[in-house]
Amino acid sequence: MRSHPPGHYLFKIESFSLLAEANVENFKSDTFEAGGYQWRLVLYPNGNKRSNGSGHISLYLEIVIEI
Repeated sequence: MRSHPPGHYLFKIESFSLLAEANVENFKSDTFEAGGYQWRLVLYPNGNKRSNGSGHISLYLEIVIEI
């Protein structure tokens, strides 16, 4: 049995090609809650170059820790 209800979040990009062409390194979503934790999605439209992602789309789920 789950201790937390399932969570969901909609991350909609209206025009991905414009985001990729604008040379935006990354884009972070608003913070959302799931499983009792705060999260955000981090999108690299042209790949995360520091993780050898050039030529790909990189999408990460990032936990938000407030200090």
